[in-house]
Amino acid sequence: MKSIRRTGYGDHLFDQWRYLVQQVVHHPVGYGDHLFDQWRYLDHGEFGMDNVRRPKNPLFPLNEPRYQGAKILLTRENFGCGSSREHAPWALWDYGFRVLIAPSFADIFYSNCLRNGILPVVLESALVEGLFSLSQDAKGLILKVYLVEQSVVTPVGETIFFVVDAERRRRLLEGNRSACALDSSNTRRGCPDLVVGSL
Repeated sequence: MKSIRRTGYGDHLFDQWRYLVQQVVHHPVGYGDHLFDQWRYLDHGEFGMDNVRRPKNPLFPLNEPRYQGAKILLTRENFGCGSSREHAPWALWDYGFRVLIAPSFADIFYSNCLRNGILPVVLESALVEGLFSLSQDAKGLILKVYLVEQSVVTPVGETIFFVVDAERRRRLLEGNRSACALDSSNTRRGCPDLVVGSL
C-alpha cells in the first residue's frame, strides 16, 4: 500500500489535458502511465513520450521501490476534488490501484471510482492517521481489504469496518459495470473480494 499525505487531489493532477485530448476518450486503458505525472517525473511530459526514459522524482512516494505494485492507496481528506470525469479513476485503475483509503472523497470522484471498479474506503481521520503511522516502517505496511465483510485488516490483526452501499458492493463484486469489467484485452471480469496491498 502506498501513502500520500496531501489533501484534495484535483482531477488535473491525475492526468493532464495534453494526454486527454489525444487518447480515445471512452477507453479506460493507457492512463496509468500518466498518474500523478507532474509529481512523478522531473520533466514536462507529452503524449507519446517513453515514460521509462523520463527522469523520475526520487522524493515522490510512487517512485519508491517499496511501493512498486501497490494495490491500495492511503491518502488525505477530499481526495479527488475537482474531478468530474472518469479519467481520474481510469488512471488509478490502469496503474494498478484497486482500493483507496481516506477520511473523505469528493462526491463525483467517489461515484466514478465505484462505477469503474475501484473501492473508495472512508475511515475516520484518526484511523487513517494510525495507518499513516504504521506505513512509516521501512518494509511498508500490508493491509487486507475484504469487500464482502466491508473490513480492513492490519498486520497486527486489527479489523476496521467500513460501509459501502449494498447495490454498489454487489456491482463491484460482479463486475457488471463496463469499465470495472475491462482489462487491456477488453476481457470482462468481476472485481475481487479481497485486495492485499503493501504500503
